[in-house]
Amino acid sequence: MRRPENMARFVLGRVGVKRNRRSCASRAAKDLWKHQQIFAAPGSYLSASGTALGWIFSIFELATLVGTPITTRLLVRSGSKPILVAGNFLGGLANILNGLCWYVGDGAPFIVSCLLLRVVAGFAFSFESTAGYSLLSALFGQNVSTATGILEGVNGLAMILGPIVGSSLYSMAGGDSHMGTLQ
Repeated sequence: MRRPENMARFVLGRVGVKRNRRSCASRAAKDLWKHQQIFAAPGSYLSASGTALGWIFSIFELATLVGTPITTRLLVRSGSKPILVAGNFLGGLANILNGLCWYVGDGAPFIVSCLLLRVVAGFAFSFESTAGYSLLSALFGQNVSTATGILEGVNGLAMILGPIVGSSLYSMAGGDSHMGTLQ
């Protein structure tokens, strides 16, 4: 069995603790803001109704709700490391493919692909958060609440500064001009 300091080195060094300590509320708020920016204008010309967009936004939380008990059972059997790696892989893959949903057809294909990818992202978040919170006591011992508070505070600061820095870099890069290579 691994010693806690080896686990701490793995989690802090390769995967990153900050991403796994997000609370569901802060993750959902960031996720909703991000997708409202993406779907605000395109929803009208991709034949997606308000109800469909609402389902696309909210199915992430539903998948997280369903996926967390399943993840807990898998966590007991296989340990934190494989679950954390699988969650990061699924989340990254779902977010990349969700960015490519623009190139699917209008109407039902677009809505179904977005829904399926949001379900995968919800399961990935349940993998990441369950594995991350299971490592808290091994990593921080008696300082679990202090570590959680610091990580949530840093996460909140990142959510405040992230859009500002990201939009500034996007503007400096010339907006959509660098996206022409994908088309």
